[in-house]
Amino acid sequence: MSDFDEKIMEEITSENESAIGIGTFLSFDPRLISELSVENYQIDWIWEGYIARGHQTLFSALWKVGKSTLIAQLLKAIQEGKSLAGKETKPVKVLVLSEESEGIWARRKDELDLDLDCWVWCRPIKQKLNYYQWVELLEESADFCEKNDIGLFIIDTLSGFWNVKDENSASEVDAALIPINNLLEKNIAVLLVHHFRKSGGQEGVASRGSGALGSRADILIEFSRLDGSNINDTQRILRAFSRFEETPNEVVIELVNGEYIPRGTKAEVSKEAKLKNVLTILSEAEEGLTIKEIVDSWDTSEFGSKPTKRTVRNYIDDLLTDGRVEEAGERLIGKTKAVVYKVFSVEEKGYDVSPPSIEKTSENGVLKNEGKPVGQNGHFEAKNGGKESDISYIDFTRSETRDEGKDVEIFDKAKEIFAGDTPTSKA
Repeated sequence: MSDFDEKIMEEITSENESAIGIGTFLSFDPRLISELSVENYQIDWIWEGYIARGHQTLFSALWKVGKSTLIAQLLKAIQEGKSLAGKETKPVKVLVLSEESEGIWARRKDELDLDLDCWVWCRPIKQKLNYYQWVELLEESADFCEKNDIGLFIIDTLSGFWNVKDENSASEVDAALIPINNLLEKNIAVLLVHHFRKSGGQEGVASRGSGALGSRADILIEFSRLDGSNINDTQRILRAFSRFEETPNEVVIELVNGEYIPRGTKAEVSKEAKLKNVLTILSEAEEGLTIKEIVDSWDTSEFGSKPTKRTVRNYIDDLLTDGRVEEAGERLIGKTKAVVYKVFSVEEKGYDVSPPSIEKTSENGVLKNEGKPVGQNGHFEAKNGGKESDISYIDFTRSETRDEGKDVEIFDKAKEIFAGDTPTSKA
């Protein structure tokens, strides 16, 4: 028998300890697998893909990365019925067991105008809890949640409340987590907030302590800065490991005007940043640049390591496809002619770009990109069998996107109407 097991037995038999939970430790209700039906066990998401009623989520990050900020944003989204990081939330009552003061929560309430049914239980313990005190705290929380119809219980942070003294002890960690089942059986979602280990980790093992912590959770969320070397970075990565297919594997989010906006995967965000670097370089060259000239103009102090010509050519191909750059003739480089590229400009072409009056309905083709960045001024669709023709008029439709948290309208799709139709106003 391990030292931990011996200590538990001593606590159980001690006359000075009340054996909380003894006699109710077992829920014996086996079911035939043939009786189980997916229709009877629909997942009730509070935050789609991340937090569900009757399930446990472990949310881990380094200290001061913004765990509390994200939780506050979650409460705001729940209050307003809005999405968070691109995933829908559902109104629910909340109980937060917090290691922060009531004063901090008062500020947070005023800053975010929080007025949802959320109870905060701030710094309730006066000493490190033993096992039965920890179980009692969980049972008190479960009873309070049940009486007040609370659907989400948040412990921030786990290490500030549980009885565990050795977080690397699998048996001690496992024993502390099992009583949480009492809340799960009452169909309460449990969000455990925890810290990363100093060395970090991959594949869901970044959380500090024994692997038993992660194995008990239904959903693991790891939260970190996109650029770990920049403490002022406003972009964060949500990596998740889950028993559910609804959970995204990875998404980069950015705090813009007090709201977390999804930016895509890390690879997508990194690629878009490189494309924007090329656009920045081209925008400073009125006559355009060749591939070699773009590489030569790459400022490593501003844009990072210099890419190869092949890599820049791939960036240009993507920008051409998106309609963000165009070919602007050729230039003699040594004895070889090289294509010149410049930022696409609708105005320079002399097209009529005044937007028509359009109702925002699906019937007229208004497009929505669900907050994803749109990087094109115009994408043209020829309807003359691929043959060249003079463009006489361009009729733009519009789409909605989000730019720094605000709705803006951009021209992102155009239909060509050739000569003989509506006349154009060419410069």
